[in-house]
Amino acid sequence: MSLLARVLYTFSSVEPVELSVQADETVVILKQDVGGGWWQAENSAGRVGLVPETYMELLPPQMNPPPLPSVVPMAPPPAAVTNTTTQHGDSRTGAPRPSVTDTHDDEEWDSDWDDDDDEPVYRQNDEYTGNAELRQPKRNRHSKTSGGTVRKYNRFSVFVRTGGEAYVLGTVKATTSPTNTYRIIIDEQTDVPMWEASPQSLSCVITEPHKESKFKGLKSFVAYQLTPTHTNYAVTRRYKHFDWLYERMVEKFPCIVIPPLPDKQITGRYDETFIEQRMDGLQMWVNRMCRHPVVSCCQVFQHFLTCADEKQWKPGKRKAEKDEYCGGTFFLTLKKPTVQLDVKEKATTIETFSRFVRCLDDTVKDMVLISHSNLKKHIGPFKREYEKVGGGFTAVSESMGLDQRPSAQPLTAAVKYTGDTYNAIGGMFAEQPRHDLIPLLMAFKEYGGILSTFPDLLHVHQGALSKYVESKTKHEEKRDQYELASIEDRTDTITYATLAEINHFQTDRIGDFKNIIQNYLQAQILFYQQITEKLQQALTMYDNV
Repeated sequence: MSLLARVLYTFSSVEPVELSVQADETVVILKQDVGGGWWQAENSAGRVGLVPETYMELLPPQMNPPPLPSVVPMAPPPAAVTNTTTQHGDSRTGAPRPSVTDTHDDEEWDSDWDDDDDEPVYRQNDEYTGNAELRQPKRNRHSKTSGGTVRKYNRFSVFVRTGGEAYVLGTVKATTSPTNTYRIIIDEQTDVPMWEASPQSLSCVITEPHKESKFKGLKSFVAYQLTPTHTNYAVTRRYKHFDWLYERMVEKFPCIVIPPLPDKQITGRYDETFIEQRMDGLQMWVNRMCRHPVVSCCQVFQHFLTCADEKQWKPGKRKAEKDEYCGGTFFLTLKKPTVQLDVKEKATTIETFSRFVRCLDDTVKDMVLISHSNLKKHIGPFKREYEKVGGGFTAVSESMGLDQRPSAQPLTAAVKYTGDTYNAIGGMFAEQPRHDLIPLLMAFKEYGGILSTFPDLLHVHQGALSKYVESKTKHEEKRDQYELASIEDRTDTITYATLAEINHFQTDRIGDFKNIIQNYLQAQILFYQQITEKLQQALTMYDNV
């Protein structure tokens, strides 16, 4: 009997073996034991491919009655039905995905990651050079098209895989003391939980993108120079290093927003415009990480920013990949306030934020579409229409040029100048997006990526609350108040961390959107002032007529 599943979230395939599906689509599940959090599915068009397990919701089986036999068979002996087992038990237990441990030796570290620019991910937007979509993360933590949608809790969800359930139940252990601990404080002005500020502000500048090669030119790649302010020493990093860092931090921080990286590109990856714009995207990503009080202090991020020696890089890389304090064990590094939280009140607060994220995510996506549409108009129709006007005036001036009388020459020159002015304005419209629309588009795409991380982040908190309520009923029956208090305390830690991250995001968002829209308006004002100046210059040409 075929298993049917409803698609919870839209998924865009990245690899040929994957299957693109739309939210609310119904698919047939062919295999659940593929591994790595993937199922094999077939859509209504007959296409078969892999889909993320967490994006699927199995539908109740609809069993048709068997046809009536011509001869009523005898009832089978009891032994024939005693050993019935399900074929899907193992893949539906909710057990964590098998972790992919890097077992390569030092030499394979380079070769394993050399194809960072050769392996196709998302296609670059065809409408204009260099503005690629935010890439889909390699793991199922982020949903590109479902930002702000909190998934319905079930025990096979991200809450289990990230180790949140194990932490709440007190089964996560660490064999060493954490190198870093992170405090959550109550802000004196706003009276809300916040991450404690980092002891020193950090920023990093990315410059000098340049093409390099190895193996006598057989492998080519683009390298960037990163200069953090606290060392003022430049290090060289490739996109593969950013990708490695992203993977490590997504795995480490189940309650912190780690936005997707800017996109790779299949063709034209050494195009100068694309390289510059990808560098701008990486700069935005690094800036956000540097501003985060927890991320900016963690060892893996510091190693990425400061390690310039290849011999030191590889041991640091291995240490980061063996970090005990990842996922559920990360919560062991948090120091929360002693004030116990009101579970119902905070659940309401987080649900209100969840609705806010869903609404903002929809409007951000709309702004991306609007900005993109406007950009195409600047490059195409706007430019053409102004050039048509300019061509019309130029044709008029050429006709007037047939009159060779001296008194007619000033008017002919003025009309020609008017035509040249409108042609120039058309060119200005084509060039203007790099100053306003492209930065606006990149900013909204970045926020689309940020908002897409919240469903899983909020799902970890929702799972913790559900597990606490479940445990409360269980332990009250057993009168095990000590164990229940421990579970409540660990649930409080997850709640405090979630609230601290929400408040950090909201504080950043206010400053970000202020700067985004201010910069856009300033660029627009300057643009139209320049157009006004050109038209005024054309107007003065008629003073001599």
